Amino acid sequence: MWVQDGKPITFPRYEDLPETYDALSESDHTFSFLREGDSALNFLKGSSHPVFVKLVSRMEVKPAKGGLECMRDVVTKTKHACILYSISSPYLIARNMSDADARELVLAPETTYMIFVGLALHGGSLCKTSLDRWLSQARPFHLETIWTGQDEYETVRLPKLAWLAASSESEKKAAVESDDLILKHISGAFYALTVYIGVSLLFFGQELVGERKEEES
Repeated sequence: MWVQDGKPITFPRYEDLPETYDALSESDHTFSFLREGDSALNFLKGSSHPVFVKLVSRMEVKPAKGGLECMRDVVTKTKHACILYSISSPYLIARNMSDADARELVLAPETTYMIFVGLALHGGSLCKTSLDRWLSQARPFHLETIWTGQDEYETVRLPKLAWLAASSESEKKAAVESDDLILKHISGAFYALTVYIGVSLLFFGQELVGERKEEES
């Protein structure tokens, strides 16, 4: 807090967020892990690295369909993080985080990747981190193409949002007339019944008149 001309001036306090696994393991944040298959989870559980050992002992494992819950915890809980595949976060945010006035989520640049086949290096080698990252990018990875095709995010959703923004129009569903049975649908039957009753009364009256004439004669 600063004081100027005898008046206090306050500024918001921004805390440093953990943006690495090491900082996250040492912080007082709670965190969840989105389990999309078993390979990443088994990699973390099988690792003997002190950072990953701490993470596994504290993290809450979410099922594969718990992406929305994992993101919701980040927004609603104090000091909470969600560990998930970096390629999944844009889709989860686009599908579920629709409030344009809300604060944007902080996506940490720290990543890790499991390497099944690679070069053996001495522990603590300076080349290991860069080499692991290069190998992970060189390895074939087709989930992005599959998700894009299934989600139609780039081919349908983005063009539709652009059209709505340009025209300020929205699709309106045409009103469908109800096909419920009402009195108007059966009014013809009542009209026919009235005509038949009128004709029957005429014939009945004609017979009465004819019968009286026969009796008088």
